[in-house]
Amino acid sequence: AYLRNHGLSAPCPIQDVNQHHLTTWQSKPAALFDQLPGQSILQPELEHCRQIGKALAQLHLIGQQFPLQRNNEWGFHWAQHTGKRFINTFIGTSESTQLNQDDKQLLSDELLFQKEFQQSIQEDSLHQPLPQGIIHADLFCDNVLFDNNQLSGILDFYTACNGYLLYDLAITVNAWCIGTDNYLDPTKAKTMIEAYEQLRPLTQNEQHHWSTLLRAAGLRFWLSRLLYQDSRKEAELTQDKDPDVLKCLLLKHRENVTFCQSLCFK
Repeated sequence: AYLRNHGLSAPCPIQDVNQHHLTTWQSKPAALFDQLPGQSILQPELEHCRQIGKALAQLHLIGQQFPLQRNNEWGFHWAQHTGKRFINTFIGTSESTQLNQDDKQLLSDELLFQKEFQQSIQEDSLHQPLPQGIIHADLFCDNVLFDNNQLSGILDFYTACNGYLLYDLAITVNAWCIGTDNYLDPTKAKTMIEAYEQLRPLTQNEQHHWSTLLRAAGLRFWLSRLLYQDSRKEAELTQDKDPDVLKCLLLKHRENVTFCQSLCFK
């Protein structure tokens, strides 16, 4: 409701007669939303990437004034805990989610890299801290509507939380800017980032850590997709997606640091 009231294209929860957004339905919290026009674009073009970059920057700027806080339940500590459980085979009970030795080594290396990154930015008093605020944290193509090629709604704020704004941009680039070779299309990625920076320019420290946050975003969704697949439950709010897509993306990010860094420089 806060985002919608401040001009972002998002579904607005409808207030009841007591002007409450939340109510209870069968002993569970519930909200009723208005319906927005449009449909998801699963093969985005440059113009879609441009509009998403602008909308994400709007979300981040509006969220700077939002008074409530919510921790990222799928953040750094979750990734470390979940990743180690997969490495030690405490989870991965289904054949499709049992990691081979190469995958376990990749996961172990990336967890260590991300741990050292978190320690370095917490201890580094010489650089400006990475900007934080409200992030969507799950801005994949199926969470956005377009009507006549115009963005008509950003959906599904179930994982919205406080976090690094750059991390949210990295998640979105990973989701929207894939080319025909199943890796980042530089034109799409630069188009999105440039549109974002028209409203919120990245700091030098954000530019410096860009490739690291791309990797963190890839790691997060590789792990979460493994979890969903391993649970063998029908997803209520999530779709069952292939974990290997994000694993391969993470691998390529690790191999192409210079290329990744070049995306956020004009």
